[in-house]
Amino acid sequence: HKPGTPLCPIISDLKHSTIKISKFLDELLRPLFNKMASNTSVTSGTEFIEQLHQ
Repeated sequence: HKPGTPLCPIISDLKHSTIKISKFLDELLRPLFNKMASNTSVTSGTEFIEQLHQ
């Protein structure tokens, strides 16, 4: 695992039409992810969403 528990958008081409929404979602979710990542581990996207609801 990389230091700092990186969260990155999964886009195969930076010129792809979804890059803007990907960057927007990354900026929106990164603070939540960083807060959670400091004291827990998440093994899937579904688990991450469930923990956000708690």
